[in-house]
Parts: sequence; C-alpha cells; structure tokens
Amino acid sequence: MIISKLPKKLKIMIISIVTLYSVYQNPQLTIIGILTLWASIIILQIIRKLLGKVSREALQDKVRIEELEDGMILAHKLYKENDKYYFDDRSFLDKIKEAVRTGNLKSLYPGKLVLTSMAAGLTREDIKLLVELAEEGKIPKKIMIKKGVPFAPAIFIGLIFSLFIGDIAMLLLKIFSMIRGIN
Repeated sequence: MIISKLPKKLKIMIISIVTLYSVYQNPQLTIIGILTLWASIIILQIIRKLLGKVSREALQDKVRIEELEDGMILAHKLYKENDKYYFDDRSFLDKIKEAVRTGNLKSLYPGKLVLTSMAAGLTREDIKLLVELAEEGKIPKKIMIKKGVPFAPAIFIGLIFSLFIGDIAMLLLKIFSMIRGIN
C-alpha cells in the first residue's frame, strides 16, 4: 500500500483525518468498525497466547546435545554476552514490553546472536559448536528443539483467522446493518 511508504507523522495525520471524517459522516458505523477492530485484535492476542503455549508444550522436545542431527531447529536463539552463552526464550513482543517497562532498550538486543532458530535448522558446524559449549559447561547438556513442520502453526493461525475472524466481522456488519435498518 502507498500509505505504508509514507513518513510516520504523515501516516498518523492521514489516519486521524480519515477517522474524524468517518465519525462526522457516519458516527455509528465508524464506532462499530473501531470496536470490531479492537475486539478482533484482542481475540487475536488471546489466540496467539494460547497457540504459543501449545507450541511450547506440544511442538518442542528436550534433546541431548549428542543426539542432535542436521536440520533440527533450535526452539530458542543462542546468544553470547560477556563470555556467557544462553538461550533466549522470550518473544520479540515480550522483549519490547520489558524494554518499555524498565526503560532499558538493551533488553531488545540481548547480546551477540550465535545460533538462530530459523527453519533451515542446524548445520554440522552448529552442532559441533553446541557440543563444544556443552562439554565446557557453558550451555546445558539438553536443549529445546522444535519438532514437527516449522510453518504449520503459521498456516493454522491463518486458517483460524480467515475462518472465524473474517466471518465474525461480516456477521457483525450484517447485525449492525439490520439494527440500523430497524431504527
């Protein structure tokens, strides 16, 4: 979209003007639309939390370092800071919340990224590094690995979103248009 390429302040002005014009032209429909959008965002956050919990419980396994194979995907990114290695299991959203709460932007960048949890998975060199770090006692002997198809949760979320959220929005619009027709 064109608006996404505009500067932030200009975007805010355009959206504010359009929203105020909408409220002026049709306040009831605008407020209903804003409330529907707000409710959808809340519902999506709840679904995201639930799926995150399911993902952690059902789609991750603890594996001994010696049992790692090529292509296995780390559940959490491995970072190094001040000669200490650690796996960061916080989501980006959690990091942002912590940075805002504490006022410390350093929590957004927890150290030097050593290994990532991308879908390409571990290589032989990555496994070698993990074995060395485990032998030196710098990381645990067992680490969390993602199991299953790495993009399956995203497909599932998309399916749920398109089936329920889309239908709910249309249903609410029909209900509100019927109510408006009665008045």
